[in-house]
Amino acid sequence: MDDATLAALLGRESERVELTAAAKDAAKVGKAICAFANDIAGSGEPGYVVVGANDDGSCANITVDDELLKRLSEFHNDGKILPQPIISVTAKVLNGCQVAAVEVAPAYSPPVRYNGRCWIRVGPTTREATADEERKLSEKRREGDLTFDQREVRPLASIDDLDLSIFEREYLPAAIAPEILAQNERTTEHQMRALRFLSRDGNPNYAAMLCFTNNPHLWLSCPYIQFVRFDGAEIPSPVRNHKEIYGSVLRQIEQVEAVFVANISESVDIGGARRVESPDYPMVALQQYIRNAVMHRDYEYPDPIRVYWFNDRIEITNPGGLYNYSGGDFRKGFAAYRNPVVAEVLKAMNFVERFGFGIPSAEAELEKNGNPPPEYDYNTEHGRFHLTLRPSQ
Repeated sequence: MDDATLAALLGRESERVELTAAAKDAAKVGKAICAFANDIAGSGEPGYVVVGANDDGSCANITVDDELLKRLSEFHNDGKILPQPIISVTAKVLNGCQVAAVEVAPAYSPPVRYNGRCWIRVGPTTREATADEERKLSEKRREGDLTFDQREVRPLASIDDLDLSIFEREYLPAAIAPEILAQNERTTEHQMRALRFLSRDGNPNYAAMLCFTNNPHLWLSCPYIQFVRFDGAEIPSPVRNHKEIYGSVLRQIEQVEAVFVANISESVDIGGARRVESPDYPMVALQQYIRNAVMHRDYEYPDPIRVYWFNDRIEITNPGGLYNYSGGDFRKGFAAYRNPVVAEVLKAMNFVERFGFGIPSAEAELEKNGNPPPEYDYNTEHGRFHLTLRPSQ
């Protein structure tokens, strides 16, 4: 973020600058970030939300502290802006004024939405995009930068291969504001294209096939979950229960979590008149880990997600190592998503509370329940992510 350039832009609101005296109006900031990410003008240049400056560029005399910077940074992870915006947040002193500057890069895969609505920047104004403007944004996607889940299904599939009832009855009401849907007269095909489930040629991508069909295994080699409950601590041991869970990723999560509930054991401590039930594994932690596995796995890899439940541990093996991992503590949140469109579907359907929150939440639940710390192995030679959980003590 170049200080001289930003100081020159600070004088007035423009196509690239939104000025706001404070961050209390989260909706104003969120809409502006969404609009800059959409880059409807196609400038390829970042936009800036400057907190601490009045509309005329004068100083609002606010205190820029860590709490303010944290609140602004959360626009990246809180799931209200999808796909996730590429932003950086920095404290600056510009023209003698203390401000917090949010730099917003143009999105690789527009359209971008804030709370289910698509916002664009026209001159110094942020407004909702029209249907034609959304279509224009869809056509701007950089095909060479598409993640796997945004690529066309090969061999080519058609929209007729999808179960559109899942898209129309479950996903659309969760992803798009109700009043927008009520006045929306676009066809299902146009809606799917705008939400990044169809290619430029109108063919489904892998995200559509994973989320909106009951048989993605017809198009991918191993898009399922294998659950095995062993009566022992080693392989081979007698098998008490074995399930291969197929269907859309939404149905897979629901089914495997039902299996978890059936297999969790609870011990009972009775002290006086008090009855306390303590599970060997907290359900919330298991939910977070399996949802992360479904969201982050490598669907090109010819192997399912494996959940092996032994007498003394649970092992979850996920195809694909950490995506774009370059060091640091991955448990603080993923900077990149292998399957961003699938992640958006899970967020909209409330399987994900907020991005980057799943692993810290799971670890907190394990600690509270008395389980040992989870054991992660993400440097395996075959490119898999391996998790081991131990029962409560």
